[in-house]
Amino acid sequence: LGEIKLTGKGDYEIDVTEYVGALGDGEKAAFSDSPFVIENVNSYLAAEMIREAVEAYEASVQSPAAVKAAVYKVLAFLGKETLSAYNRKFQSIAPGIQMLEENVLGSMSIKKIAAACGVSCGCFNKLFRQYSGQSPLQYRIELKMNMAKNMLSDSSVPICDVSEALGFTNCAYFCRFFKKKTGMTPSEYRQNRY
Repeated sequence: LGEIKLTGKGDYEIDVTEYVGALGDGEKAAFSDSPFVIENVNSYLAAEMIREAVEAYEASVQSPAAVKAAVYKVLAFLGKETLSAYNRKFQSIAPGIQMLEENVLGSMSIKKIAAACGVSCGCFNKLFRQYSGQSPLQYRIELKMNMAKNMLSDSSVPICDVSEALGFTNCAYFCRFFKKKTGMTPSEYRQNRY
């Protein structure tokens, strides 16, 4: 079934320290690699759901379906609360994320994007890294490489035209850069696609 360990922290926080669910054949899947805090959780409601799950598990006539349903109810509740807190945390940089995604080829600096969000460049970089696991510059490069892959999927577009469309001034540099990021030259990528 799995195990949930919860530790109450005051009236408004629950620290989810571990969830390990059995997959069968002795395999396990972790709900989280590390502990995380869900803030502003309705502690009473969460405690009540956990109590129901424990009661279903400890019942003399145990119903695996009832136990699973109770555990899934707790996980769904905690997941919803986590998503809500997650969205609030990154709300200040949402315009910057949108600017990066809509202007992949643009030359707007990260400093200007941060200013448009009303935060410092350092704050934007820190929050963005927490949000995506990479820096804004790495994210922009990833988006640009995805555009390159899409354009290279059309075999009629010459590689140098793809390079130019993406803002590279030198086709040979684009080919080296593409290989560094993908492990293949643009020609090899194109050939492997078909």
